[in-house]
Amino acid sequence: MRTGGVSNLLFMNENGTMVERTADFSPCLQDPTQDRDVVIKDINGDERPDVITAPTFGEHPRVYINLGDDSQGNWRGLCLCYDTQTDTCHDVSYLSTNAVCYEDATDNCFVNIPALNDELRIPTFPNPPHFCGVAAGDVDDDDCPDLYFTDYECDAPTCAQPPTPRLFDRLLLNTKVGGVCTGFFTDVTNTPSTRLCPNGSPCFYETGFGTGAQIIDMNNDGVNDIVRAEDKKLDIMYNDENNVGHFDVIHHLHDEFLNLNKSYMFAAGDMNQDLGNDLYVVKTNQDAFLINMCVDPQGQSIDCDRGDGTVQFVAPVAVSNSPETMYNGGNAGLIDLNNDTLLDVLVSDLDAKGTQEHFLRILRTHVNPQTQAVDVRDPMGTLDCDWSTRHTYDTGVLDIDGDGNRDLWAANDEGNHVFLWYAPTDCDGDNVTDGCLGDIGACCPPFIGVCSDTFRECCDAQGGLFLANARCGDPDFKCPSQTQNASIPPTP
Repeated sequence: MRTGGVSNLLFMNENGTMVERTADFSPCLQDPTQDRDVVIKDINGDERPDVITAPTFGEHPRVYINLGDDSQGNWRGLCLCYDTQTDTCHDVSYLSTNAVCYEDATDNCFVNIPALNDELRIPTFPNPPHFCGVAAGDVDDDDCPDLYFTDYECDAPTCAQPPTPRLFDRLLLNTKVGGVCTGFFTDVTNTPSTRLCPNGSPCFYETGFGTGAQIIDMNNDGVNDIVRAEDKKLDIMYNDENNVGHFDVIHHLHDEFLNLNKSYMFAAGDMNQDLGNDLYVVKTNQDAFLINMCVDPQGQSIDCDRGDGTVQFVAPVAVSNSPETMYNGGNAGLIDLNNDTLLDVLVSDLDAKGTQEHFLRILRTHVNPQTQAVDVRDPMGTLDCDWSTRHTYDTGVLDIDGDGNRDLWAANDEGNHVFLWYAPTDCDGDNVTDGCLGDIGACCPPFIGVCSDTFRECCDAQGGLFLANARCGDPDFKCPSQTQNASIPPTP
């Protein structure tokens, strides 16, 4: 039963302006929900990204199918109540006689839709879910993205009133029929195939206070594993390459590295571009990163089981010069923001609630060219920028204005904000945008150091990153006009 919530919003990029078009293109998104996470992934093989939500407080997850374009090339939107046999979306007609698209799995918009569609794409669970995170990726090697949901339920004292009985995490496999991904999922979490329970109870899915997950290959054996944060701990569930889709080993990183016992969120990716996926960990104290040693001296990706089915990491290293990442932060993401091939880190400062006075951070990954040692540092330190919004829940990076540079979307407790990339200027007069090569020197303006036409990175004498406005770290995102919300119309 729904206990409140707010409506999701769909913003469309219209010539560099983000316009709210929820009612026009996805009316069921307007239902007030308690969604905690969302993932965008093509689940039915039509090469169009779909939307999957993870709600908290007993609501059922939703799948919104991307309808693609009509015969005139106009996009038809995202559909919840979609009949694949007739290519018909029932959202508008269903809402004409119902207050919302559906409340739960027994009162939904699929009841009168023909065969195969008379069931939810995500099946009914034995107990109401309390999900906090959802990850999408192929775990059974059939080229169809599967889903892993992390459950927020937990035991006392972490949860004052834990629900009974508990649901725990869920692993859902995408059904493939005739070589085609259908986008209909089967719950295989607790099945005779023991996909997540190789040695009997306690099974891998029996978690508490799960906050997030990611499906990614951590040991370079060619099949995707599952990384999960739960109850201030961090786990890797390794996929069995000889029995793909079954998880035979679990790696409790918080047991190997005791300073990870305060983990809350994380992001996984190849931060230093050495072909091994690393981890950035958001903690309730100083954030840290772990570099994967799954790479040989020649820089080739290798299967690096160290004998017990797990991967060797360099011991966690704290983020440098970053007082704003010493607290219980929120979502994190890895993406190369300044085109140096190394993944930068976006760290939101706030979870779903709280009053802490902290700000969004962009951290830079550096690799020492002589020793190959990795460092993640905060070029801003205690400073803040126009884009370092307070009470930020999450961020997105996309090219909004079509200039080829990545712009920043930030969502905080005041609303949604857009910041456009503000590139350095031409330092040396050759009509090519410049930046400093390396960590020492200064430029743009004034031009003091050696410039490179390849990198859009400017540095100060202290090894931090220099901005055109000389206030804080690169990249410098500037507002489209005088107000942060200039490119986003007010939300009703």
